Amino acid sequence: MTTTARILLLVGLHFASAAEWTFSALQPCTLTSLELSNLPADQNIDPCILYEEGPNPQDSNSPYDLVVQNVQITPHNCRDHRDGAPVAIEKLNSDNDGQGFPIGFNKDFFVGFRLVSIVAGNSDFLGQDAYLEIHTQILNSFLEDTAGQLRYIIGSCSFTSASEKQPAGDHEAILMAQVGPPGFYKPENSNPWVFGIHVSSDDYPLAAARKLAFQSSQTDALAKQAVRVIYRTSSEFFFSTCDSALKELRGAGFEDIGEVLYDPDADEDGDGTPNHLDEDFLLEVADKICPPGSSEDDGFRPAVFMCTLREQDVILPRFRENGCLLSSMWITAATWGWWTTPNMDALEDFQGAGQWHAKLSYSDKYFDSGYDMIASNEVKVGYMGGYDMLVSYSVPVLYAQHLQQAYRVFDNPTPDQDILTKEGREVLRRRMLDLNVDTIFGPVQFNDNQRNIGRGAAAIQWQLDANEDMGLKSALVAPDSQAEAEVVIPAPTADSCNAGQFHNVSILQQRSALLQSVCEYCPEDQYTSAPGSTLQCEVCPEGTTTEGLVGASNCTKYDDNLLSTGMLSFGYAALGISWLMTLVFLGWIVKHREDPVVRLAQMPFLVLICLGGIISSSSILGITFQAGTDEDTNAASIGCAVVPILYSVGWVIQYGSLCAKTLRLKWVVDSSQGRHRTKVTAWSSAHAILIPLAVDVAILTAWTVVDPLEYQREEDGRSLENGVLTVESIGRCRPSNGDVNVWAFLGPLFANHIVLILWTHWLLYQVRNVSNRYQENKYLGMAAIFALEVAVVGIPILIAAQDSVEATFFVITGIVALDNIGVISFIFIPKMMFQMKGLEEGVTVSESIMKDSHRQSVIRASSRMASYQDSPSSAMNNDKSQPYTESKFLTSIAEVSSERIQEHSDDEEEEDTPTGSGSDHEDSILSRAAERGLSAESIDREMEEGGHSHESLEDE
Repeated sequence: MTTTARILLLVGLHFASAAEWTFSALQPCTLTSLELSNLPADQNIDPCILYEEGPNPQDSNSPYDLVVQNVQITPHNCRDHRDGAPVAIEKLNSDNDGQGFPIGFNKDFFVGFRLVSIVAGNSDFLGQDAYLEIHTQILNSFLEDTAGQLRYIIGSCSFTSASEKQPAGDHEAILMAQVGPPGFYKPENSNPWVFGIHVSSDDYPLAAARKLAFQSSQTDALAKQAVRVIYRTSSEFFFSTCDSALKELRGAGFEDIGEVLYDPDADEDGDGTPNHLDEDFLLEVADKICPPGSSEDDGFRPAVFMCTLREQDVILPRFRENGCLLSSMWITAATWGWWTTPNMDALEDFQGAGQWHAKLSYSDKYFDSGYDMIASNEVKVGYMGGYDMLVSYSVPVLYAQHLQQAYRVFDNPTPDQDILTKEGREVLRRRMLDLNVDTIFGPVQFNDNQRNIGRGAAAIQWQLDANEDMGLKSALVAPDSQAEAEVVIPAPTADSCNAGQFHNVSILQQRSALLQSVCEYCPEDQYTSAPGSTLQCEVCPEGTTTEGLVGASNCTKYDDNLLSTGMLSFGYAALGISWLMTLVFLGWIVKHREDPVVRLAQMPFLVLICLGGIISSSSILGITFQAGTDEDTNAASIGCAVVPILYSVGWVIQYGSLCAKTLRLKWVVDSSQGRHRTKVTAWSSAHAILIPLAVDVAILTAWTVVDPLEYQREEDGRSLENGVLTVESIGRCRPSNGDVNVWAFLGPLFANHIVLILWTHWLLYQVRNVSNRYQENKYLGMAAIFALEVAVVGIPILIAAQDSVEATFFVITGIVALDNIGVISFIFIPKMMFQMKGLEEGVTVSESIMKDSHRQSVIRASSRMASYQDSPSSAMNNDKSQPYTESKFLTSIAEVSSERIQEHSDDEEEEDTPTGSGSDHEDSILSRAAERGLSAESIDREMEEGGHSHESLEDE
């Protein structure tokens, strides 16, 4: 349509409206309600009758005792407000087999309803004023034409509702309006004939405000919680709704409240654009509510209430740009399908409220729920209606309940007569004031301003719907008795992030949703230790890590309790000292291998003693191998496996050598005392080493095969301090599978060793009469006492300090090293001292073997020296005449023992040593002389003067 044509049409309509429209002149509509609602703004229609349901009151054949008129006039686009009423009329009239609904005490007076629903024109084409004039003309015309009849007015929608107040008052007809602002019903703006079925829009934000107050009080943050309100001065709906929220919030105790109230039609910045359309103005409003960077202020998480029409399309993106972290968002548009449908991506956790929700479970005699009523009407009207359709349906049903309540105590109700008088009409009006009934819209009762206070608003929140692939649904969160879900508050945006997360404000700028969580996992090697609203994660302290994980609630430090360099150095030093002393003693043995002290102490066994000490002390090396967390444990496990092998084998070689050496010595002494020349070689006593060694090797082999020791790291405890989790662990040698008790192997080993110890010391006791120069009874006993003292001190410490790796290592190393050092020291140091000191003057090697002969020799040597000092010649004569005493007999035994020991030592070498030279030869001479009763002094003189050869002594 051209501009000129439109102007001409509007002029024509002006004159047509001046002529007034009458009800009687209206024709039926040629379009359906849905088609009418979709008319374009440039297509006009004449007023027409859309629905005319029920009997005509003038019809004498009507089955009803009374027909009540219901009239509704709407503009073309208010389809929901009108399309529910015909359903109610149909249901009411079909009651009681088509007789209508009963009233009166006896329920024998039946009433039917007639509905006349009129569409007064295309308001978009006509303009508001022109349309309202036509709307009022038709309503007045209908009320005049039906004067003297009982009439009810079903309210229209939106801006047209106010135009119906005056006709209702003038004709004293009850009007049930379908609008919510409380100012609409105030006495100064209304009249006694105007009622409202809608819940007050002032109730819309109350549930959200109360939930916010409750949540804040639980965390003692009521006074600190920031609240910001944006609202318009007009219309009354926007102003009164947010003004109601402010009153509720202040009454709840919130202190940090800020508001921006503006006139949507004014032009505050003077740029010629009304405020509600001025983007610069609206951006400034957004910055006042949530300034850029305000999220960095600790605790600034405002709860926002917005009573706006379309201004949110500019304000909400600005909030995202500013990085606002909001505790909640309540907005009037959250229940308006025309706004929510295209903005669904941004709605998560937005709150709103309306008159009704599909999850409300209210019902009536015709439908189980409001949703059922709307769904059943879809086929008839061609679309799925909203809550306004349910309200439209509820109004005629409410009128029927009004009549039933008004005449419930009357035997013969006379509403057709009462309506004829002013007093009768007033009684009917007042009966509406007393009404308190349940409807499919919920409980209905009226306050002094004649508006419904039967229930609160239906509060909603857009939440994720698990049944719809995590899409959003409008979840009912109030009233509490009908709620299907708990309100999420604070919103995920402002809610504390879990430990291991932080608020990443930049996320807001990458998505549409303003209230979705901005919690993001901390990157690798960063953490947050507790839930909170921090904007960045802490960096892990030096030496700690998150082990490659993101979202860590702490950094981890592994305290592996590894041996320190100093402790390892101690172990190596102990091992080195043990080895060094052993090697020194070996060197001494080699250097002095021809010395009687060495030869009579049996050099092969002395070497084995040193070798055993080296092997056993080498077990210290095994316990120096270690592995930290996540490190290869193969080397450490090998170390664990060889420790018992090295120590046990070395110990058996060492102690077995002592046993074999002593056993051989015992046999030689026994042979000498029995006058038997039994040949005793080193191999004769080798079984004292080989048998215990074989037993040990067998046990150790079985242990290694069945359940070898391996290096295992065991957690010893955890401690969390300042965001750092310290994991204490200890590496220990443990059975690889634990199927066999370790004492199954240690027990036999200990038994084998104890047997060897007892046998050795028993043998040492048997040769106790041999001089300490050549046997170790005394010194090995001292070594045993020393080892016992080390064990007595070390083992309790080992038990007490078993949780300390370094203490355990220190004690074990000390025990092994000191045990080895003690044994070889007590064996070799006395021999070294004997070797360095030599024999007393006048005492021969053979005389030094047995303790008694040694003692007697020392006495004789002392006497001889005294005789030499008095008279050397007399001393010699006296010596020749000295009888062969018991002392000489013991000396002879000693000398024979010396000879036998020497012979047995020589048998291990080639017996081609030249006669008459070396200490062996001297021992042989002395031993044979002793057998024949020659005095040691005579032989000494012979030796000093050149003596006899070996052959001459044999002949002699």
